[in-house]
Amino acid sequence: MDNLSLLVKPASGLCNMACRYCFYRDEMNRYKELDMRVMPEETMELLIERACAEAKSSLRITFQGGEPTLACLGYFRRFTELVREKKRRGTAVSYAIQTNGLLIDGEWARFFAENHFLVGLSFDGTPRIHDANRLDHGGEGTASRVERAWKLLREHRVETNVLCVVTEQAAKKPQQIYRYMKEMGVAYLQFIPCIPPAETASWQLSTDSYAYFLKAVFDLWYRDWQNGVYISVRHLDDYLNLLMGRYASSCAAMGQCGGYFAVENDGSVYPCDFFVSRDWYLGNIREASFTELAKSGKMTEFLTETYKPGKCRECSFYGLCRGGCKNDYSMGEGERENRFCSAYREFFAYAMERMIKVGKEIFMTARMAPL
Repeated sequence: MDNLSLLVKPASGLCNMACRYCFYRDEMNRYKELDMRVMPEETMELLIERACAEAKSSLRITFQGGEPTLACLGYFRRFTELVREKKRRGTAVSYAIQTNGLLIDGEWARFFAENHFLVGLSFDGTPRIHDANRLDHGGEGTASRVERAWKLLREHRVETNVLCVVTEQAAKKPQQIYRYMKEMGVAYLQFIPCIPPAETASWQLSTDSYAYFLKAVFDLWYRDWQNGVYISVRHLDDYLNLLMGRYASSCAAMGQCGGYFAVENDGSVYPCDFFVSRDWYLGNIREASFTELAKSGKMTEFLTETYKPGKCRECSFYGLCRGGCKNDYSMGEGERENRFCSAYREFFAYAMERMIKVGKEIFMTARMAPL
């Protein structure tokens, strides 16, 4: 295959944090057949051999967990060395990692810089909001340690995005979150709506609060843009790209599944990290190539399952929303719908005119340069 994109989970669901809203912990408890340990070297070598043999033009590898750095720095050094040895001539290789930052020190930061990793660092906006939910196993807050990791990554000039989970509490403080992260020097932001395991939890995000948050962040972002400062906020970047006829960066914004492979530590493969379940098990790299898995009936079923809620067909904002990720669908009034549908409708009605204005100016001045 020309392009191959993998989400590799070298430590499966192992994590050195105990976030209150973690959905993945419940997933791991549900599927106890998943072996919670670091990927054996034999499995790592087979994974790399298959990926490098099959990827012709590009190979993109993202490491995720749990907490992937628990696999230790030696694992990642060995991984990148093997890829350099085995990749095809002319194949472009890129790396990314999603981390909570607790283990990041100068050695990790140098490794990321030397190997051109894109790092996604989880930080929930301000120390107070972060420490309300993102705790270590001793029940202590982790904000100061994450901010230390951020400073180390900046010092080593590692390309870093900050990911903020929007809980009900966070949604009420958009101005504080946006301004605090600007003061930290964050220029690439991603906001993720919280969908915890228990919908009665105090941090469960309501649609009204999420609508307020989206609008407030947009106002702050738009004011910066007017002042000649462009802060990259992923969902806004995606909407602008779609307005200008380009592709969005996320499969949720495109309204269709992107076709990457999630690879667990035992070599088992799934079509998406949100769908690591028996129902969507594709196979194991010990038994099948990625090309074979891509052509499997289960993968075809996953990619072609294009159900959209009835409301989408009549929505004037469908061209930008596109229904979102099917993992966000829940039962509405008699049928499935995106649980944040009303929040998105309210946001688009509020921001559309100004988004079009920004899109037109970027188009005219940048001549379709990527955001």
